[in-house]
Amino acid sequence: MVDVTEDCQAIVRLSLQEDFKMVDVTEDCQAIVRCVLEVVGGQGQRWSNNFTLLHFVDIFKGSETKKVKDAGHDKLPLHGRGKNWLRGDVERLVRKLTIEEYLRE
Repeated sequence: MVDVTEDCQAIVRLSLQEDFKMVDVTEDCQAIVRCVLEVVGGQGQRWSNNFTLLHFVDIFKGSETKKVKDAGHDKLPLHGRGKNWLRGDVERLVRKLTIEEYLRE
């Protein structure tokens, strides 16, 4: 039987040894919100398309998927802006923007 407590304590010790770097992502957040408004419509406008939050993650990461290309979203200024980000970090950022009500699903 594996001692989960011991494993968890080892992970905590390792994570405490890591250095964390604070990064200002304000401009990236603003770019994401602007892109969503441009693609789906702003307040008072009819929502023109149904795209998921993960679709906007794909755009930010610079994805070349068929859906991104077919929609012309590979031509947006946001496309590829976050190519150096880890996908999980982008997903967390977009979810945070949703929780903080800058975006809506």
